[in-house]
Amino acid sequence: MDVFYASDDGYAQHLCVSMASVLRHSQWPVRFHVLDGGISESNKAVITKHVKKFPYSEIEFIVVDNDFFKDFPISERFTVASYYRCIIHELRPNIDKAIYLDCDVVARCCLGELFNIDVTGYYAAVVEDPNIMMDARKGLLDLPDDCRYFNSGVLLLNLRKIRKESVFEKIRVLINTYEEHLTFQDQDLLNMLFFQKVKFLEPSWNVMEIVYRNGGRFCQHRFYANEFFDDCANNPRLIHYADRSTLWFKKPNTHLHKFWLDYYRYLRTTDFYRFFWQFPVFLLWRTFVTKKLMKQLRRWLFRIHFTDNSQIVRLFGVYIMNRSGTMCG
Repeated sequence: MDVFYASDDGYAQHLCVSMASVLRHSQWPVRFHVLDGGISESNKAVITKHVKKFPYSEIEFIVVDNDFFKDFPISERFTVASYYRCIIHELRPNIDKAIYLDCDVVARCCLGELFNIDVTGYYAAVVEDPNIMMDARKGLLDLPDDCRYFNSGVLLLNLRKIRKESVFEKIRVLINTYEEHLTFQDQDLLNMLFFQKVKFLEPSWNVMEIVYRNGGRFCQHRFYANEFFDDCANNPRLIHYADRSTLWFKKPNTHLHKFWLDYYRYLRTTDFYRFFWQFPVFLLWRTFVTKKLMKQLRRWLFRIHFTDNSQIVRLFGVYIMNRSGTMCG
C-alpha cells in the first residue's frame, strides 16, 4: 500500500505523528513516499527511525524541484509543498494507485479499507468539504451550483487514469485564468481538474473541526441523513486537523477539535516528543495566559489616562497627575 505525503521542515513533526497513527493501525505493509520540500536531515532521521520500528514498512524522501512551481500562487498558509500532490503521477510512474494524506491527518483505522475502494473510471475518491462557505467557491471557479466541492487533504488517487489522460497538463492554463480566485490553491485546482471524475466517500474518511464547531451550524451534509452524518463525525476513520484546529499554530482556533488529544497521543510515541509542556494544558497556558500577563505588564510599565481637565501618567506602577494637561517633568 503506497501512501504519499508532502511536507517542508515546518511540518516534519506533524508528518511523523500522522505516519505513527497509520502504522499503529495498519494491517498491511506500508510504503511511505514523502515529497520533500526542505525537511532537515535531522528530522528525516527521526521520521525514518520511527518508521523502521514497524516490520514491512518502508519510507523514501523524494526531493521536488520547486522551479516547476515558481509561477504558482502561494501564501503563508499554503506553501509550495501543497502543490506537490499534483505531480505524484510523474514522480513515481510505476505506481498506479495511491493514498495521499495531508500531514495534519491522524488515522484511527487501517488504511487498507480505504485503499481497497474501487476507483475504476475516476481520477480519485474524495470527501466533500463540509464547510458551508465552500459553496461560494463553485461560482468563482465556474463550477455548476449542483456539483460537490471536495477537500483535498485525503485522496485515493487513480494515478494510472490521471497519467493516461494527462489531466495536469491544464494546470497552468487554469492558474492563469483563475489566479485571483485561488484562495485554497491546490484544492481549488483539483476541484476543477477532477470535475465529474471523482467518487465521493462517506464523511468519516475526512472529519474536520468544523463538524463540531458551534453544534455543526457551519457544516453542510445535504447528501447524508443526519443520523448517518453524526455517526461519521462521532466515529471518524481519519481525523483532519484543518482550519487551525489544534494548538501547534501561533494563533490557534478557539474551537478545538473534538478529537484533538489523538494528535498528542501519537506524538508521545515519536522522538519529536521531548517535554511535558508540549501537551495541551501547557500550550494553552503559553498561548493565552502569557498573552494576558504581557498585556497587564505593559499597562503597569507605562500608561496614560485622560480626563476632562487632567492627564494621568502611570510609570512603573507610580501615578503622576498634571492638571494642566502637560507632562510632569
